[in-house]
Amino acid sequence: MNAKSLILLRTLLKSTSYMNILKTTNDRKKKGKIIGSYIGMAILYLMLIAYCLLMVVGYAFFSLQEQMPQLTAIVICTLSFVFTLLKAGSYLFGYSEYEMLMALPFGEKTIVASKFMYMYIKNLPWNLTISIVMLAGYFFLVQPPIFVVPLWIILSLFLPVIPMLVASFLSFLIARIGTLFKHWRAVQTILTFAFVMLAFSARFIIESLFRNNEVQDALENFSTTATRIGKYYLPIGWFGKAVSEGSIIYGILLIGLTVFLYELVFNIISLS
Repeated sequence: MNAKSLILLRTLLKSTSYMNILKTTNDRKKKGKIIGSYIGMAILYLMLIAYCLLMVVGYAFFSLQEQMPQLTAIVICTLSFVFTLLKAGSYLFGYSEYEMLMALPFGEKTIVASKFMYMYIKNLPWNLTISIVMLAGYFFLVQPPIFVVPLWIILSLFLPVIPMLVASFLSFLIARIGTLFKHWRAVQTILTFAFVMLAFSARFIIESLFRNNEVQDALENFSTTATRIGKYYLPIGWFGKAVSEGSIIYGILLIGLTVFLYELVFNIISLS
């Protein structure tokens, strides 16, 4: 990111910050809503922590603690992709806002990159909550070398970026295809819905397993499944190997690919 992107990012964060609004507003109703939002968010974070702890206990029960890095990466990447696909259209491609920003001395890449980083920062607390809780469980169960802790946390910052880039690029393609039709908003809605339904299709596979009493077999093969996912989606495999094997090389590969794809995606988007 360049200096102009950082200026836009800082402005977006300050203008939408609940804490900033709480300090500056005199509207009691607005303050009450913000305080209620903070309480609701705290409850959601506690639920997320409890869910992650249950996952840790489940992995330990089925002797999957060695696969926890890959499984953590799968959860973070999946959630980042789905949530970004749902939000990228409004976050990245708010056309009325672009008209105002384009009147300022900012290029297309600068604007889109700052909006992407804004979306990344808004999602970061959720991803870090999952990562840190799973790290605590992994450290307690496996007792890896101490350097695994900072390595895990640093690489966790890069894990969600590639799924978010893919989802953002899909949203960009949906927006481009939609503009070719007269009723382009309806077309974009239909295409987005189709991609979201495809992302959630794994739900039916899980339901099928329960109906066919194949849960035990699925759990026994879960380790192999996670390994296969890491083989086909390399960043997950690199994260697992970097953490479990203490390999800095795989960490560098993950960071390098993330930076390369970031530049590639936003160079393409800025052309349109």
